[in-house]
Amino acid sequence: STSILPDTMGVLSRIRSSVISSGFRRAGSKKWRNETRLELVGSQACWDPTRRTIVTGQSSSNLCKEKYSSLVLPMTESWSMETSVKDKLVDFTKHSPTPISIEQFLIMGKIGYKEKDSFLFLLAEMSTRLAHTIVDLQRIPEELMEMEDCQFIINQYTNSFKELLEFHGRNPNESQVLEMFEKFLNTFQARQTDTVPRMANACMDMISQRGMGLDDATCHLSMSIKHYLDRLYTSMISLQMLSSQHLSIYGHRRSIPHQIGIINPQTKLTSVLVDCYDDAAFDCENTYMVAPKLNIKNYNATDPDHDVNEPVSGVHIPAHLYTIFHEVLKNSMRAHVEHNWDSRDNLPPIQAIVCQSNDDFTIKISDMGGGVPRHNVDKMFFY
Repeated sequence: STSILPDTMGVLSRIRSSVISSGFRRAGSKKWRNETRLELVGSQACWDPTRRTIVTGQSSSNLCKEKYSSLVLPMTESWSMETSVKDKLVDFTKHSPTPISIEQFLIMGKIGYKEKDSFLFLLAEMSTRLAHTIVDLQRIPEELMEMEDCQFIINQYTNSFKELLEFHGRNPNESQVLEMFEKFLNTFQARQTDTVPRMANACMDMISQRGMGLDDATCHLSMSIKHYLDRLYTSMISLQMLSSQHLSIYGHRRSIPHQIGIINPQTKLTSVLVDCYDDAAFDCENTYMVAPKLNIKNYNATDPDHDVNEPVSGVHIPAHLYTIFHEVLKNSMRAHVEHNWDSRDNLPPIQAIVCQSNDDFTIKISDMGGGVPRHNVDKMFFY
């Protein structure tokens, strides 16, 4: 199932959700595959059959633009939810998710920002993001949506949205309400733990049952599935971060020293990289009975008076860095060992350079695993 997981760094770099306009009108009695369409007022529409949706724009050349997928809200008759829940879903998809910076997370995590304020913000924000996610899930290509695991994921998100609606109108000054909200967040996160492997299984089942593959990067089905799964995993990460920050700040989880919630203002990037290497090397040795060493070089250019070899540090989310580094190192070690199997007793080391400037950080990991064939480069970010 890990082969279905996209590049984690690419997903983490786009923590945002879709935007839907508030200007709707019903398209009369027009239906397509049991779907009532809500079109934008005053816009020119064109239909992309590979996306199962109507796209607004001047021409079909705009079909690949990312904003298209939420410009039309499909009200599918097969949705297993009450009318009142559907109405709330429509209401929340008329709002855009609020962009939140790391700086804002740090400010909200400081003393003075009360739990009830976080509750009200999180309630509105999670409702909006969940609504957009559910709509996107209902628009996944039918070939994938028919799979049992895909239906399970849709039901899990729908149930979470229903439960979240029950908190609207509740008094945040009541401790019982905050305790119930804490339980909901823990339940919601538990539901998300198997989203990636279940969706991976759904993709594999689709391939085996329908005898079709997703290895063609130019295939319309592959492109459509990639688009919606990218959005699903991006939304999953953002919801996980919002809920984890709330639970960590207000004492519902063990707080890590020197961190504000899940954010560490002085994250040691090299230390995180070393921890990831130790874990990846353990996995590699369990599989191949050998693991390459890792050489790390630091280059800190933030202050000309400092030693350029000083370890790099900054404001980061250690858990996200760990996920990224661990996945990259596991892939690197596997290719490194397999490509140099004949000389496995004397493997060349993997090289890592960690750089810091006044504006950004750069981590470069280089191995001798043989590289990627040019004809496969286009498939790097597909499932």
